[in-house]
Amino acid sequence: MTKLWTAEEFAHHLFPSTYLIEPILPRGGIVLCYGKRGIGKTSFALTLAACLTEGGVLFGRYRTLQSSVVYLQADMGEKIMQERIRRARRFHSL
Repeated sequence: MTKLWTAEEFAHHLFPSTYLIEPILPRGGIVLCYGKRGIGKTSFALTLAACLTEGGVLFGRYRTLQSSVVYLQADMGEKIMQERIRRARRFHSL
């Protein structure tokens, strides 16, 4: 059954956050990183994933909602990805 709201009720109701990262990434959204080789897409994606997993603040500015993350890497060899994960683990618990 749909609830009918008065303007006052609606204005003061506390809805759950619709963002994983306010105001950048909506809940249920998909992130695709695209850019030139070597620009830092992997570092950014790992930082983003770690921040969401920990529920921290991204770049000291954007509040994140702690959540589960699935990270897919499709265009890099295993050895390079392993090196990047090892470097990222110095700063985040992955």
